[in-house]
Amino acid sequence: MEEADVLGDWIAIMANGKLQCYDTPISLKNKYSKKHLLLYMDKKSLYANLFNTLDTEKCSLGIVTVGLSITTLSDVFLKARDEIDGQNVDAMGMYNE
Repeated sequence: MEEADVLGDWIAIMANGKLQCYDTPISLKNKYSKKHLLLYMDKKSLYANLFNTLDTEKCSLGIVTVGLSITTLSDVFLKARDEIDGQNVDAMGMYNE
């Protein structure tokens, strides 16, 4: 998947013999990501304080954990596969017939 992300201008994802989605890597990641957080690089000096404060005050703010992650094409594939109509996918990502 990493090679497709780096080298592919357009990505097609098939699951169960059907085309699930076809788009640019960034568009697929935006469509299938859980949440978005945009961080401006010219303000990166502020982030350490922000995350330290969030971590310190998380209980009083009702926050369980604080973290950052990047949506990968593997994440996109798993979410696209889960959207197959008429299929049940269990917690391990296995199809139940």
